[in-house]
Amino acid sequence: MRQKRKPVGNNPHSRARRSAAAVAAVCAAVFVVSCATTRPRPTEASGCAVLDSLLGSSGLGAPVSIAGHATVDANQFRMRGKILLEARGPSDIVFEFTSTLLFGQNREDFVFSLSSDTLRIVDRERGAFFEGEDAVRFLAESLEADFDVPQTLELAFGSHPPCGELSEIRYDVESSGEVVCRGTRFDKPFRAVFGREHGRLEEVDWPVRSVRYGGDRLHVDYEWRTGGGGQTLSGVVLWLEGREWRCKIRSSEAG
Repeated sequence: MRQKRKPVGNNPHSRARRSAAAVAAVCAAVFVVSCATTRPRPTEASGCAVLDSLLGSSGLGAPVSIAGHATVDANQFRMRGKILLEARGPSDIVFEFTSTLLFGQNREDFVFSLSSDTLRIVDRERGAFFEGEDAVRFLAESLEADFDVPQTLELAFGSHPPCGELSEIRYDVESSGEVVCRGTRFDKPFRAVFGREHGRLEEVDWPVRSVRYGGDRLHVDYEWRTGGGGQTLSGVVLWLEGREWRCKIRSSEAG
């Protein structure tokens, strides 16, 4: 894919700003994917088949329109911003992120879209455009990430790794009524917690490949809002343990 962008200067804080902004873009993308993801592909492995079914009915499937806020803590910086998104399916997503508080007077303004499996990022503040592999590379370089960003988004919301990477899968019903799926990936434990009410996904914890940190962990907590005869996703908190990155996204309607 061809990459077109304008120079962004040699300001010593430029890379840090782009890094935090990219984290925000990833976090926002995660929120979008969570709201638009459909059931993962079925599998012949019985353990994965049950997980497919639980994820498919966990509430992460309806198209959404959300106006909300994000707070990102990454690389010793904090950024807050507004998010506007339209998700009409897992392969038709557009959102805008504009920072409201960032290092001095600097501002970030992104448009992020996913269409027919093609990722596009428009940096409106700097006049830069990234598409396809260039967009994936931009996120990886800006985040200094040595992990699969697209797959991490999928793991965070509504999907699971290939069944061949999972073993020792089991399910327990807790005294609280929650259904907990446990197992191992890369010889490390994973878990997914489904709530008693409507089987909504409450929490996931996945091992993630990372050279720099000897493996990382992605932990996600979900917040649901009741209204209009059902429950909708109103908030999410993501945590990459090794990097100590935290992202909190919440719909304005959540209060």
